[in-house]
Parts: sequence; structure tokens; C-alpha cells
Amino acid sequence: MPLAPSTSTTPSRSAALRDFYNLPSTSTPTPESHITTLLSTSTTPQLLTAENALIDEMRSLDAERKALVYDNYSKLIAATETIRRMTSTALPGTVSGGAESSRNAGSSGGALGPAVAHIEDVAGKILRDGERDSERDMERMREGKEAGVVRWVVEAPGLVERLRRDGREEDARRVWERLREILGVWERKGVKGVEEVRRRGEKAAEGL
Repeated sequence: MPLAPSTSTTPSRSAALRDFYNLPSTSTPTPESHITTLLSTSTTPQLLTAENALIDEMRSLDAERKALVYDNYSKLIAATETIRRMTSTALPGTVSGGAESSRNAGSSGGALGPAVAHIEDVAGKILRDGERDSERDMERMREGKEAGVVRWVVEAPGLVERLRRDGREEDARRVWERLREILGVWERKGVKGVEEVRRRGEKAAEGL
């Protein structure tokens, strides 16, 4: 009877990864808790700086992944070229050995042909999958960013009010100016609900 697979493999791998990257074993903060802390402890300029840094890092990671995909693709292509050179130089030399050697060379070449074609197919598939994954990730990032902008716009009038209550007039002015820019773009595009948000924003920014 075959032995049942060990259930400790996944935990041990997780522990090994935590040890390698010096990560805490418990109480690891979640993205939601980090965002909540950031929103409650940061000023508006700090939030904008954090957002720009995060976007830059995501773009950098995406570029690195693309580079890895293309690097692996190049290695596979190089492997096919090496095999082609082997078949074009080593195998024809066996012809001098007679008909039997020629038959062996032909059979070897016939065996290598499908292998080369398979490697080319795999290389092409890796490249296409990498491009599709990259496009999907970029689309998700754009969708997430747009959702974040919508949420920020809806909450911006309230943010202006809170900043003014705290005596941070300059920060409130920056938020209001940014809000007006976005609302202007949306208004030209015919986005619904702009007037309501503008009305709330003008009321919150009155006297700025």
C-alpha cells in the first residue's frame, strides 16, 4: 500500500521561506491593516507620495517579470540553435562510415527534429503566456487604480472638511484643487454624479 503524502510539507516549506526572508512567523500585517494605518497616520502629501511610490514599484516589478520571460525565451531559442548546429555538423560527418552510418544519421536527425520543434513551441508558448499575463496584470492594476480614484473623489469633500477642522488649510486647498481637476475631466467625459460631488466639495472648500 502506498504511503499517504505527508501533510507537513507545506508548513515546512512556508517555515523555510520565512526563515530565508527573515519574515515573522505570526502576526504578519495584512494589506488592509497597512492601508488603514497609512490613512490614519499620514498627511495628504505623504499619501500621494506613497501612492506614486507604489505605482512605480508595481511597474518596476512588471518590467522585471517581462525581462525574465524574455530571458527564458532567449535561452530556449539558444538551445534550439545549439541543437541545430549539432545536427548540421556532427551528423553529416558520419556519412563517410558507409550506408549504415548514413541510416543512423538519418534516424538521429529524424529524432532530433521533433525535439527541436517541441522546444520552439514551448518557447513561443512561454512568450505568449507571459505577454497575456502581463496584459491582465496591467489591466487589473488600471482597474484597481481607477476604483481607488473613484473612492477618493467621493470621500474628498469630507477630507477637505476634516483638514479644515484640524487647521490644515494648505492641505485642504491641495485636496480641493486636485478634486476640481478630476471633476473637470470627468465632466468633459460625461461621467454621472459629478455635480453632486462638486457641490459637496464647494461647500467644504468655501472660503479657501
